Amino acid sequence: MKISRSFSRKVNLGNYETCDSFCALEQEIDETELEATSAKLANLCEQEVNKSIQKFKNAKQVNELTGKIASWEIDLETNQKKLKLAKTEEQKKYYQKKISDCEFQLSFLNSQLAQIS
Repeated sequence: MKISRSFSRKVNLGNYETCDSFCALEQEIDETELEATSAKLANLCEQEVNKSIQKFKNAKQVNELTGKIASWEIDLETNQKKLKLAKTEEQKKYYQKKISDCEFQLSFLNSQLAQIS
């Protein structure tokens, strides 16, 4: 006797983007194993689908964070250059504050990236 179980899930990721995942498993059994094997296969299918969706979500988050990090790194570099060219103390303080803000944002975004990876 063969038993098959499947599981599918569709997740809305926002901005009209979805993630669809499907898993199907089949196993040869004798009739005494029906209930236990059915539950086991159903559970395995659901776990695999959820893992797949989580991997997709993580990859999407990594891409978004990487883009934000690149943007803040450019801002940091730009403000460091402007600080070197600053002539007044007021300008220097302004760019030092901007640099501090960039460094804070980069630290925060990198910690988020580390949690995902």
